[in-house]
Amino acid sequence: MSKDTAMGASTRREFVASAAGAAIAVPLAAASWNAASAAEISGDELPLITNGLEHLGIVVADVTRSATFYCGVFGHGLFREIDPPLRYYVMTGKAYIAIGSREGVAPKLDHYCVTVEGYNREKMDAAIKALGYRALPRGVALDPDGIGLQLLEDPAGLTDTNIPADRILGRGYGLVQPYGMDNVVLRVSDMDRARAFYDKFFAKADARADGEVWYEAADTVIRVAPQAAGQAPAFERYGIRVGPCDFAKVKDGIEKLGGAVEGVDGDRLYFTDPDNLKVELVKV
Repeated sequence: MSKDTAMGASTRREFVASAAGAAIAVPLAAASWNAASAAEISGDELPLITNGLEHLGIVVADVTRSATFYCGVFGHGLFREIDPPLRYYVMTGKAYIAIGSREGVAPKLDHYCVTVEGYNREKMDAAIKALGYRALPRGVALDPDGIGLQLLEDPAGLTDTNIPADRILGRGYGLVQPYGMDNVVLRVSDMDRARAFYDKFFAKADARADGEVWYEAADTVIRVAPQAAGQAPAFERYGIRVGPCDFAKVKDGIEKLGGAVEGVDGDRLYFTDPDNLKVELVKV
């Protein structure tokens, strides 16, 4: 795990497993969880009882081109929807990237998802609306800038409509071995409004970048940062944990696949995909 995301445990499961009994913040009379308290979960607890970032969704210009690119980077763990429209899922260790397209919508990082223990969508939607925020279908809550946070019951993963896809790269392996999600970076228009929203959902973590507020979702991180003047708020970048690798070789491989490397900073490599969406690789 990178030093930037070595956060304390924030889920009931991690609390039970921890001999130290790490503290978590939940809106129950008891200040900590144990196995017997599982029945007390009502499914609308805020802050969330979360096991971390689980997947993200991206909108692209060409679904097959993007799936080919991401398989080239992360390997051949590829699934697709049984029925049209074509939608691919590229596995990144214990997480995945959902790749789709929408007519008239420019490429973008669309939403990110965390899993929630005991999640009850109907109750949670009501709790979110009672706070004055928007709750959309499929468990999506919109922050004040319209950035989508999806909630799914733990464990989540792929569904029965997702089937293994044919290999689209032929022979070879991915450039890196992915281990799961590390972080997301959200650029917001108003930090006070954003903090008011994210404080409801997550516990704060120690921010390691000036001007940002960081939140922990189990051992993953949501980074909230101010957007530059004149720029629209956006889900700006996501980070994936990867195993030991030679970043020089990874850089060459990404460029051959049609991406562009923006830079390397120690154990972190930053690149853009063929649709100019921003990605970070974090060695662990």
